[in-house]
Formats: sequence, structure tokens, C-alpha cells
Amino acid sequence: MLILSSIFYSSLNVDLTYSADGQQDNLPKVPSIRVTSPERDQLVPASTSPVINATRDINTNTNNTLVISGTASDDSDSPCDVSVLVNDVRPYQPAMPMGTSGNDDYSNWEFHLTPDYAPIKQGSNKITAKLECLKLPVNLTKWYSVTVTGGTQEQVLVQEQQLHEQEMKQEQEKQLALQNVQLEEQRKQQMIERAKANTAKINQTELFVTIGSPAENQFVPMDSNLTISGTSYDDAATDCDVSVVLNSKTPYQRASPINGSGTNNYSNWTFTFTPSYGVPKEGENEMTSKISCLAYPNNYTKFSSINITGVAQDSLSLQQQQNALQGPQQSAQRQPLLQHEEKQFYPILHTGNSPNIPSGFLWQREND
Repeated sequence: MLILSSIFYSSLNVDLTYSADGQQDNLPKVPSIRVTSPERDQLVPASTSPVINATRDINTNTNNTLVISGTASDDSDSPCDVSVLVNDVRPYQPAMPMGTSGNDDYSNWEFHLTPDYAPIKQGSNKITAKLECLKLPVNLTKWYSVTVTGGTQEQVLVQEQQLHEQEMKQEQEKQLALQNVQLEEQRKQQMIERAKANTAKINQTELFVTIGSPAENQFVPMDSNLTISGTSYDDAATDCDVSVVLNSKTPYQRASPINGSGTNNYSNWTFTFTPSYGVPKEGENEMTSKISCLAYPNNYTKFSSINITGVAQDSLSLQQQQNALQGPQQSAQRQPLLQHEEKQFYPILHTGNSPNIPSGFLWQREND
């Protein structure tokens, strides 16, 4: 009898060894397993809670069963199986293969947890999945664990409502973002069509912009507001605008159409430099005007610059007086500008006072 038992054991051992050796080639190269539902830290109904019908699928059924599911690196040809342990209640419980390649395909798997095995308790619960593959001399094993929270019916309902509202909000934000993208694309296309239409209206060789006031090299008050004006190629039919800078201080400042020329008609334009942007400094200042017209594929632009001189207000007043007295008074026969007691007086361009003579000038009597 001992001889027969030894022969039987030897034969069984040879069969198991042959079976394991024959499936070595089918073992996963990188064995892995995951629990995909419930998710880590998810709130699930405790087994002592009544069964609820929540708006979100939390994998419970009418038998107070929690469905645990996951994936593994397995197929019907590999010598592997999956088992599940809850809250360290041993032994491991076999999962069901749900893969599509055969009855032993654990690439997708499920385990239906019931209170008969291990109830979900209030608070923290640990779920561990194990993938075990037959291999000599030692089986190949991998584990994966998640922690979920057992809660009351009210807690689960509140969380499900919050999750539902969050999903609704995310969907709304997604739709709004999509609408904004579509509107932006429409805006870009409309701008391209508008630019193409405007390009056809513009003769680029005739494009111009000028500063008419102040004049080139004119004296202007320094450190004070200064209003300038000019003209440009633009009219009511073209899509252009005019902007200016003083002493290259960018960004360019948008000018305003002069009243009467139209809201978007910069054929006549004006702008006032103020301290908030910048005003003329003492000495030479450069003013630049720019006309920019919408065009495709690139806008049309032209520039025009002049130099002006910033001076103190007192000096400017004297210079204006000098300008006012030049011209006809420089003729060979000077005409007197003031006659007093049959005597004629001429200005000598100097401030001062004289009895019975207007202040502001120093006057010279004829033949003096």
C-alpha cells in the first residue's frame, strides 16, 4: 500500500509540475491589478443602513450588496485568478472573471460583497484585491488596495446630490467653453471678411496722415496740456483709425474724430496730450501720428512726424508778441502803431510802462 501511495503522489506532482511549466509562457510580463469601483475615499452605504436609490451609481443592489470591480493583467490563457479581501476578514474571496476572451479572463472582474462575508461598517473600510498567477517555484502575486467610507443613507444622499450638482456645473462650464470657442472662431472669420472688404476700398499708395497743428518747429508751452489736430486718408467708408505718440512714449494714444466728420471718420482728427500720458518737455519734442487701416492679411499703416519746441509760458508770450509785430511793420516805411499828442511811437519789443501809453511794450518816439 505504501508503494502505491508513493506512486500516486509522484504522478500527481509530475502532473502539477507539467501544468505549471506548460503555462509559464502565458504569464503577464508586468502583472498588475486595480480596483476601479468604488473609488478611493468614496462614500458607500454601510451594511447596517437601509438600501437607498441614489442618483449616482455606487454599485449597490437591492440585496444590500456592494459590487466591487476592477481590472487585471490577465486573459483566458494565463494561469491567474483574482480574489478580494475586505477589512482583513480572511480568507480571500474569489472574484468573478468578466473579461471577453473566455471563462478564466480576469482582465475585468467583479466581486459582490455581502454582509454575510464582511459588512461595510461606519467609517473607514479597506478593500484589497489580489492577482495570483501559478508559477514555479513560487506563485506570482500582486495586490491593490483602496479605502472607502461607510456612511448613513442621509450622508450618501447628500454626497450624491453634491456630486450630481458638481457634474452639472462641470457640464455647463464645458458647454460654455465650447460656445466661447465657437464665438471666437466666428469673430475671427467675421474680422477676416471685414478686413478683406476694407482692403478692396483702400489705395495703399495714397494712404496718408498729417499733423496740421501745431506746425513744424512751432514753440509750444512746456509741461502743459497740448491739443493737436490733423487730417488723414480715412473717410466714412473705410475702416481706419488714427493714433499718436509724443516722444516715442508708447502705447499709441487713440485720437478722436473731429465733430462733424463722423464717429468712425478720421479724415479730421484731434487729440489732447495731458500729464496723465505726457506733455511737451523743454526743448525739442517729436510728435508722431499713425493711421492704421484694417486689411488682409496684414493691416496697412502710415506714419507722419513733426518736431516742436517746448518753452516756458513767459517766453512763449514774448515770442507770440514778436510774431504779431513782424510782417507789415518791417516794410521800408514803418507805419506808427501809436500816435500821442501829434507824436508817433513805434514798439521796440520790450515790456515796460510809460505814462499815457499802453503797458506791455516800451515805445520809441519817432526820430529819437
